[in-house]
Amino acid sequence: MNSVISTTRADLCIGCGICAGICPKRAITMDWDSWGELKPQINVDKCVECGLCLKTCSPIQDSNDIDSISENLNKNQENIKYETVLGFYLENYVGHVNDESKRMTSASGGIATWVLKTLLEKQLVDYVILVGPGQKGDRLFEFKILKCADDVESCASSVYYPVEISQAIEKILENEKDELYAIIALPCVIQGLRYAQIQYPILKKRIKFLFSMVCGQLQNAFCTEYLSVVSGVEVDQIGSFHYRRKNSSQVAANFCQVPIKKDGNEGRLHYNLDLPYKLWKKKYFTYHTCDYCDDVFAELADCVFMDAWLPSYSDDWRGHTITVIRNSILLLIIKEGIQNKELYLENIMPSQVIESQAGRVNNKRTLIQGRLYWLNKKGVNIKRRIIPLKKQFFSNYCTIRLNDIVRCNSKIKWNLCEKNTEKFEDYMYRERVAGNILDLGSEFIMQAKRALKRLNIRL
Repeated sequence: MNSVISTTRADLCIGCGICAGICPKRAITMDWDSWGELKPQINVDKCVECGLCLKTCSPIQDSNDIDSISENLNKNQENIKYETVLGFYLENYVGHVNDESKRMTSASGGIATWVLKTLLEKQLVDYVILVGPGQKGDRLFEFKILKCADDVESCASSVYYPVEISQAIEKILENEKDELYAIIALPCVIQGLRYAQIQYPILKKRIKFLFSMVCGQLQNAFCTEYLSVVSGVEVDQIGSFHYRRKNSSQVAANFCQVPIKKDGNEGRLHYNLDLPYKLWKKKYFTYHTCDYCDDVFAELADCVFMDAWLPSYSDDWRGHTITVIRNSILLLIIKEGIQNKELYLENIMPSQVIESQAGRVNNKRTLIQGRLYWLNKKGVNIKRRIIPLKKQFFSNYCTIRLNDIVRCNSKIKWNLCEKNTEKFEDYMYRERVAGNILDLGSEFIMQAKRALKRLNIRL
């Protein structure tokens, strides 16, 4: 079948919903699968196999296209610069909004929310599309289309939960007024939107700005369910979830994750560097296709935001944002914000931007070489800018194989144990022990390397 069904069968779908949004026959809908992930469902009676859904499916496209699309977007911009990992950029900044109350409600420094609000206030766009609280009973979060600048603040914090953008795309295509939009989404969604703009020039005309955040991986709905149940909130009681609540007694990275019941009461909080980070590190509930993404800094976005995970900033619990700007209009807006003292921003070197996301760079530019080799050995070939390397696979064999096992088993066993955390943890016992052994081994190796370096010994 000439459709994205082939993507879901290969477990490469990220559930972004762009295929459903651009389908000319409305033959695709997005729904939950048994693994807690949003996936396309195709009405074969409506499908005419035009192939548009495949042409906008970012996980299966040749990621070399990122380079060519990025060059076309940026080559004519004055003073544009390029760095191999970072991509094109005009300026890089680090800082925060000066309004302390708005900084407190943001995920990091509040810069993304300020920029989106400013675009609406200056009437540079008519609508902003971003993730906010869901209205459907089975979805905690969804993409919202906002016209009022003040409403943007209600969606200020980050969300680690599956969302799909099909209905927003349909609205843009159906809008008879030719109004302008700004969208903020994950890098994979931005890629899909750029592919969609190639197929539908009207989307290129109407979507004026695309923003993104640096992303390590996406976890499915089961992760939020698990954290909620562990916190004393049963699945059928979950009303919402706060993923980035700041805490003045902690460093910036140790924010709190808190489930919120339908009646407004809260469950027990989790500090990010405890259980949530352990789940993330070991690939619990993670989308399979995230392991094959090589886009660290959302290279097709006009502007990308990230946490400033650098020693000089990360101790400040209030948070700092690093901003990579690739659009001259946005650069002028941000410079005006600095001049008006709405923003506190200072320039930061490309090398520091890359250093701030060192773990993600290693994951998406080095470890991916081993994962691609393993995927090819299983008979699945996807085109990436990164060359599969047998050496990287065997150097990281235990980690890659264990991540695969944990990812699959966590999704299967969460349903098998009927969302009971004790049963689930019993099921996952062997994987957890294996992961702890790997962690100890990795720590031993790191300590040995540091000791050898102090002794000026090179192996």
